[in-house]
Amino acid sequence: MNIEAEGKELILKDERGNIAIIPKKYRQEVLDMIKEGCKSCLKTFIAGLPLKKEYAEDGNLIEVE
Repeated sequence: MNIEAEGKELILKDERGNIAIIPKKYRQEVLDMIKEGCKSCLKTFIAGLPLKKEYAEDGNLIEVE
């Protein structure tokens, strides 16, 4: 699967191999979570993203099968 980020979007992979596409409007917030080492914050944020099958402009979570 080829996944590309547009503009300043972020692509993150969780411990299960799921891929999260973070929209640029949340970029700094997510980078701050990473810098602070707040894994639970990241996990909660990523869990709130819509799944790829429910594509949304505000980011996605692509689950591995």
